[in-house]
Amino acid sequence: MSFMEEEVVKKVREIAEEIVRRYDLELFDVRYRRGRRGWTLTIYIDKLNGYVSIDDCERVSRDMDPILDSLDLIPHSYTLEVSSPGLDRPLRGPEDYKRFKGKLGKFILKEKMEGRKVLIGYIEDYESDRKILRIRDRDTSRSFEINVNNITKANLEVEF
Repeated sequence: MSFMEEEVVKKVREIAEEIVRRYDLELFDVRYRRGRRGWTLTIYIDKLNGYVSIDDCERVSRDMDPILDSLDLIPHSYTLEVSSPGLDRPLRGPEDYKRFKGKLGKFILKEKMEGRKVLIGYIEDYESDRKILRIRDRDTSRSFEINVNNITKANLEVEF
C-alpha cells in the first residue's frame, strides 16, 4: 500500500469511527483498493448485538459520502461501499473469542494439533492469562486447547 493509500485509509477510519458510533455500530475495517473497474473504498461495519442490516449500511454511506466529497481526500474517482464483514467474519483476537463464545469457528493453525492443521469447532472459552482458546470439535465433540499464537487465521463458520 502506498503512502497516499495509507493516509486515505487512516483519515477515512477516523471519520467512519465517529459516524458508526452514532448508530451503535462498530468499525470493523477500511480498505482502499484499485481493481479492474477502478478504485474502491470499502468500509466494513459490524453490530455488537445482532447483524448489520442494509439500512445500517445505507445510513453510514449516506453520512460518509458528503464528508468525503467535501474533504477531497481522494484525487480520482472511486466507488464507496459500506458492508458487513459477512457471516464468516474474521475472528481477530481475544475480544472476538469472548464475544462469539458458543459460535462455530474455523481455525487454521501454524503447527498441527494431533495431525490436524484445521479445526472447526464451537468456541467454549478464552483464558486471557494463558492465551488459550478452548473449542469443542464440531464432529467429535472433543475439546481442544489452542494457544492463540498457533492460530494463523480464524473465522466464524456458517452453520446450515
